[in-house]
Amino acid sequence: LFLGPLYTLYKAASAIRLARHLAETWGSPVVPVFWLQTEDHDAAEIASCHIARGGEEPLTLSIAVENDGVSVAHRVLPNSIVSELSKLAEAIARLPHGEEHLACLAAHYRPGAGWGQAFAGVLATLFAEEGLVLLDPRDPVLAPLAAPVHRRALTEAVPIARALAARVSALAASGVRATVHVRENAPLSFFHPSGPEGPRYRLAAADGGFVEVGTRRTHTIDELLGWLDTRPAAFSTSALLRPILQDTWLPTVAYVGGPGELAYFAQMDPLYAAFDIPMPLIVPRTHLRLVDETTRRT
Repeated sequence: LFLGPLYTLYKAASAIRLARHLAETWGSPVVPVFWLQTEDHDAAEIASCHIARGGEEPLTLSIAVENDGVSVAHRVLPNSIVSELSKLAEAIARLPHGEEHLACLAAHYRPGAGWGQAFAGVLATLFAEEGLVLLDPRDPVLAPLAAPVHRRALTEAVPIARALAARVSALAASGVRATVHVRENAPLSFFHPSGPEGPRYRLAAADGGFVEVGTRRTHTIDELLGWLDTRPAAFSTSALLRPILQDTWLPTVAYVGGPGELAYFAQMDPLYAAFDIPMPLIVPRTHLRLVDETTRRT
């Protein structure tokens, strides 16, 4: 909500700065791209933000959401977004650039606007002069381009899951805990049986195919591949499959992320090998702590 934690800006700025550095070093164009993870369905995780208010308790702003499994791409902002903007205005309007930033937020965070659309609009405005490209994987035009990735994730689910499980065991033996739980013989694709705008379900291996976790409906592999051929947007990526989709679509030289995101890549070697693509450089986003002048002097 309202771009969430401040490190969203650090991440975008880190990618822009790294792209410039690599372009200058190599004498070849390098483009900063911000991947909008609109495939995710955990809306409650991103439905709030917290505003520091000096010595007072932080101001928490939030909008109500239903945990119905619908991807962020297909959610729209409720009417209550207006009152949350008003609360935010009371906290920051008198700060430097406060009115300007509030106007930017209000232009994009409107009732009925898509969650991803609002987020992307503000981020694009803030970095308009830096050449930051924003990519939404749930854009219907891109859905057919994701089909080959999901096809391999479905047809090779068993060997991929076994390779990932072996990697998790190797990490555990060296004292490293895997961030993402790997399920036996389960594909890394989510399925939207009622269409792209409907809830998504994890698939688990079952006799003759796969079962939707939560509904117990079963599908043969041929049935799922038929969906993939005719309605590719009915599939979306999991946390581990997302980097594969990114690096299949784009010639990625480096991935910039926070500690939680970068931890995924400790598990990713066998997955990149399974999809025959090289793993990019992994670069931590800049970490900053803002200290006000009074505290600094103290």
